[in-house]
Amino acid sequence: MAIIKGKDLMLRFILLFLFLFTVSISLAHSNFVEYKERIVFYPSRKLLCDLLIQCVTNVESSSFTYKDILIELNDSVAVNSTMTDVLLNPQTFYLINGVGNTTLYRDPLLILENQSRDCFTYVGYFNLSVGVKIKEIVFVNSTGVPTNIIELQLASNGTVVSEIHMHLIASNIVDPEEKPIVPPHIFYATHKLISLSYIKFKIKEYTILAGLIGILVILLLRDRKK
Repeated sequence: MAIIKGKDLMLRFILLFLFLFTVSISLAHSNFVEYKERIVFYPSRKLLCDLLIQCVTNVESSSFTYKDILIELNDSVAVNSTMTDVLLNPQTFYLINGVGNTTLYRDPLLILENQSRDCFTYVGYFNLSVGVKIKEIVFVNSTGVPTNIIELQLASNGTVVSEIHMHLIASNIVDPEEKPIVPPHIFYATHKLISLSYIKFKIKEYTILAGLIGILVILLLRDRKK
């Protein structure tokens, strides 16, 4: 009798695990996350404020596509791109699978650094060029949607060249009633328009920068990892 109960308990545990796993990676058309970003460049302390919206446009059996929309509030200019990601374990879309694990296999790889109740803090690094890297700090809870993200661009001597602070302001993954917050009178720029908005958008696609000294200088453009 004890053996039957043990098997029954194990079966229930497996079913519960599969249910939770399915929920954690569930994405549907029009799911979105929206962040308000504050970007500071050093040593000039040039400040940019923008909104980043990621909105799912199509879901396949193993992958999905989404729009990456950056609205630069300083100039009321928006640029966007269509991205492809992995459904079971998104790499660049801000929905994290496996929250609570010590290692999250995203881009970049994230390592659990701290936990306080339902808030988990992860840290990861990726290299831009020789001696230049990005430190990413992600604060996320059990919803899988990060509430805050900090990205620090570090020079070879450890000096912070630029920093991005992202704060979640809306997501229908967290609250099904929420809708994207889009300011009126936004101009949607083409990729031919070179502006601070365009440069910032390319940063989000792993554009390699040496830093900001009065103006931004693009040194090298690397394709985003698939």
